[in-house]
Amino acid sequence: MFIAFEGPDGVGKTTIIKKLMQDVRFVKYKFITPFSTDIGVSIKKLLNDPLFYNVCETTKIELMSKVFLDTEEKFLKSKTLDYLIIDRWVASFFAYQNVPNNPFAQEMFGQYFDYSLGILTRPDYTFYLKADNSILIERLRLKADRDQLDAYFENKLNQINHNYDLYIDKYEKSDKYSIIYNNDFSPDVYEEISNTIVNLI
Repeated sequence: MFIAFEGPDGVGKTTIIKKLMQDVRFVKYKFITPFSTDIGVSIKKLLNDPLFYNVCETTKIELMSKVFLDTEEKFLKSKTLDYLIIDRWVASFFAYQNVPNNPFAQEMFGQYFDYSLGILTRPDYTFYLKADNSILIERLRLKADRDQLDAYFENKLNQINHNYDLYIDKYEKSDKYSIIYNNDFSPDVYEEISNTIVNLI
């Protein structure tokens, strides 16, 4: 059973996953992120290095592709885990790319994305969490301990949400998923998610 959580920063994925980790009903599950492998750790460190910020987006896309492919190899193709929950999967790979508005970059990203979508394991179930942008911005502002987030970030968040919606449109009829609004961290949200997982087992 392979379950993925998708959604933008601040939507509550990690908070919910931490609750699942403490829930005795899900002790058989292994909880990971795409950065749980050695390659993932190294690339995340590189991507977070300020000296790397100005590297072209196509290079970043290529590195992120390696992260997801390595996670696939280590945790999914190995068939050693029967129950796996991941914080971000292919939808996030798609949503978070800042593809330059030029034909070469967009064609390259399209090739990487189609390639990855074709070889990466599709989850048995995906929870896509959403929240109003104003709420996400406030949560991220508090998390970053800043009085405000700049206009660039707000525009970026809009683009990320738009990309997630585009990805959902790519879901096949056989894909199983829920879109859940988490504007207020209501206990009902956790109950809905945890009960759904129980029924999947």
